[in-house]
Amino acid sequence: MRRIKLTPRLNMIAQLVPINSRVADIGTDHGYLPIFLAQRKGQGDGCVVLTQGDGSSVSLTQFKKNNTEEPSPCVIASDINKKPLMITKKNIKDYNCENEIELRLGSGLSVLNYNEVDVIIIAGMGGILIGEMINEAQDILRRNNILILQPMQAQKELRKYLLCLGFKIINDRLVKEDSKIYEIMVAKKGTQVIEDEIYYELGTCLESNPKFLIVEFLEKKKKSLEKATVSLLKGSSNDAENKRMEYKERLTKIKKILSNFQQ
Repeated sequence: MRRIKLTPRLNMIAQLVPINSRVADIGTDHGYLPIFLAQRKGQGDGCVVLTQGDGSSVSLTQFKKNNTEEPSPCVIASDINKKPLMITKKNIKDYNCENEIELRLGSGLSVLNYNEVDVIIIAGMGGILIGEMINEAQDILRRNNILILQPMQAQKELRKYLLCLGFKIINDRLVKEDSKIYEIMVAKKGTQVIEDEIYYELGTCLESNPKFLIVEFLEKKKKSLEKATVSLLKGSSNDAENKRMEYKERLTKIKKILSNFQQ
């Protein structure tokens, strides 16, 4: 079987998915991650998957929830648009995974039934949008569901949103692809206390990453804040002054955390 190769970002997400999990990739785009997971599941774990429709081809019709007792698929790939699913369908065929991945057309987590999957992946979207998707799916999510989230921006806002919705962040992973460092967070239902606001911005489990990557990540954060602080020097309003004070406080905290990892 021809094996699919993932980018560092997608590969890190894949490594966070427990073996034998039932997985949904929301906003799958070209379907590379589901194909990788389906191929991994085919390596002796005995997973049998049923597809939507006639069992031999992928249905691109709008998915409708039902209460049937049919077995859930091990890998579900969904997207809100039909075009990415058509590309995914072709890729699935190219990698001989036609009977192992089910495609569903729909918005967010509405394509899923309660207790249908163990792991939900939402990657490559904005943090605010990801938070809204989770908020709208409270009737679908179980206490032991694992969320693997990779926001492209608004990481701080997403972490805050997750805690407000009754989730705890159990892992924060960094991965470098080209010149960009991506943040991946793993969350599940539970309570969590954040000791300092700065950890909404930096993540709660930085130490789980390689030291060199943590240092580079914090250096980037420091330089970005320094640049923003300098740009505010031109302003003389109370808002500008308050913002400068906020940035300086964040900068002090980041420098202190950075020094701990540089020792």
